Amino acid sequence: KDLGLNTDLNITEQQWSWIGHQLHCLEIHGSPSSKMQCLHEVMQSLTHHLHAHLRWKKAVQQNQIELQSLSSVSKKRGVAGENITVGADDIFPALIWLIIQTQPQRLSSSLSLIEHVSESPTSGVHAYSFTLFKQAI
Repeated sequence: KDLGLNTDLNITEQQWSWIGHQLHCLEIHGSPSSKMQCLHEVMQSLTHHLHAHLRWKKAVQQNQIELQSLSSVSKKRGVAGENITVGADDIFPALIWLIIQTQPQRLSSSLSLIEHVSESPTSGVHAYSFTLFKQAI
């Protein structure tokens, strides 16, 4: 089934595996706060990989445009100054794909523990990570 994952991302199997390993480490954390930190670190890794691949794709596109137009050296623009944003439209399908592929044990119970035993995050990056994981399952 098509999850809407951006097929141009080309994230390697090793990268998916590495992020999945981080997600499996959720099981070894006992406290809600350490579980929340683990979820946040998974989201940071996923976002980092998505950003790197989107940035790479943009650089390739820019190079192709420059080669086609044979622009002069003075007109060339590097990608370094361009803003590449990774949003929920990129992250959410990738997170669902990660969960399906890695099948982490006790993800739902870990999220419930965070939500019911401790105060679930209501703002900031931890809240964003927590919300995306809750929605993904």
